[in-house]
Amino acid sequence: MKKIVFAGLAAILMIASCQKNELPPENQEDYSQSLYIRLDESNFAPTTKAIADTAITDGSKFATPLKVYIFISAPDGSMKHIIPVATTPDAANPLLDIAALKAGYRLNNIYKLASKVQIVGNPKSANFTGDMDDVLKAVETYNDVISLVNDIQYDNDPTELVLYGEAAISSAQDGNVTRLSAAVTLNPLVSRFQITLAYDNTAIKEVTFEGVYIRNFYETSTFGNVGGGLNAQGSLEDSYTIDQPKFAAEYYPNMYDYSASGLVTSKVFAYQFFPLTPPEIVVRYKAKNANDNLMKLRFVRVIGFKDGAGSTFSNWQSGKLYNVNIVVGRGSEDPVGENVTFDVSITVGNWSEVNLDPVYQ
Repeated sequence: MKKIVFAGLAAILMIASCQKNELPPENQEDYSQSLYIRLDESNFAPTTKAIADTAITDGSKFATPLKVYIFISAPDGSMKHIIPVATTPDAANPLLDIAALKAGYRLNNIYKLASKVQIVGNPKSANFTGDMDDVLKAVETYNDVISLVNDIQYDNDPTELVLYGEAAISSAQDGNVTRLSAAVTLNPLVSRFQITLAYDNTAIKEVTFEGVYIRNFYETSTFGNVGGGLNAQGSLEDSYTIDQPKFAAEYYPNMYDYSASGLVTSKVFAYQFFPLTPPEIVVRYKAKNANDNLMKLRFVRVIGFKDGAGSTFSNWQSGKLYNVNIVVGRGSEDPVGENVTFDVSITVGNWSEVNLDPVYQ
């Protein structure tokens, strides 16, 4: 979790004559506020890579953003200030960088009727058709910011997640001084599946895991949490090609891991996803039946989730760790049939974790 605290110092705001939702004409005196900004570095720490030997633990901190853009807007949504902050200073604020932001930095000449702060952390240049910095500095309204699009394929590294937060600016009198303040919490747009694999040795033997897939996920999301490009892959296999392998890697370029020598049960297979729709998990593996030597290709498909009380789980949130241990060898092995399902029990991962225990059907 990230907090950015704002405190300002200026003359008393004389706005009693303004009508509700109506801004007075602007002049230079309207840009008289000072805004103190500090990035609370105690909320940040490095995390592990997406595919790892161990899972990110509950309560782990997000990585420190390498660059943030601070957007300050008026009550009508018009943008008044756009302030980029990176590891090296911007020309407009030559003393302001991430290190200075952690220590605390005062911005001057801020619009006195500013009402909203939005902060974007770690934006990815691949999400923009033009120069990212030029595009972000050209936004004109609050809605322009929440309409920005993030693609899941550029958010696969938990050490540099795209972050977003916003907050209203409040004003309070302290003697002859007006103090402005706002607390902004930065969170990722994504959540994270952390999947471990096991098998039922009473049912199967000589297991080789070939792939772990995520289905039914949005490929993009705006900062306002509007998903785009729902990737459900309903066909599961190419109907125009004889013997086309089910769950071919090219169907899932950003949500699939494969090892020619077989995936091992000691690994954690982790995927970021936008928590806008319930995702599915598919495991592809080969195994022999415990009572014979018939080796064949098999699948496990998870399409349902339940909470610890056994109720259907639907409270998907960003910044959570959804942990699931999938034990193959139980239930149907047909990945296409609608009856192929694990109902997964969820206990909710700062990253806060959600442990998933499959219930076999």
